[in-house]
Amino acid sequence: MHKNYINIHKELGNTIENPYVKMKYVIPDIFKLYDHLERNMRKFYSNGISNKKYGAVTGVTPKKDGKEAFKTKFYKENIDYLTSNGFIYPILGAFRALLKENNEHFYEWKKDPFMTMDKIGTELVSSTVNMSRELGNNPNATGRNKTLWMNLYMIVCMELIDM
Repeated sequence: MHKNYINIHKELGNTIENPYVKMKYVIPDIFKLYDHLERNMRKFYSNGISNKKYGAVTGVTPKKDGKEAFKTKFYKENIDYLTSNGFIYPILGAFRALLKENNEHFYEWKKDPFMTMDKIGTELVSSTVNMSRELGNNPNATGRNKTLWMNLYMIVCMELIDM
């Protein structure tokens, strides 16, 4: 990603043809959305059922008693579970379904991504963990699974039908 950004910036500069320039208004939300997902993965996984053990899922590391809490990636908030990027990225990537270009050719949200995540987070996390189990409890394979990416994207797209 880093080299890709540099190459694109060298070629397109700060023009509207540069996809990263087009994202400038939504990038802060994407970072916040990532942390929001990290903070709420356990809640989405358990869907209010307290005996579901998120820490027992392969790819999830629970905080050990007496140890310092983990921190979210961007805003460094305390969290009790460290979740594999193989779970986070496909879910976060599905939210591209909520983006549209405005009249100035910058991306903006069609619908509030935080409210959407809170509404369908349980379904997104459940689909992700189930896919991981089908793939032999391999979070890395889960994060690269095209079917999962497509399914999660379609779940987010279905939320746009309500609009």
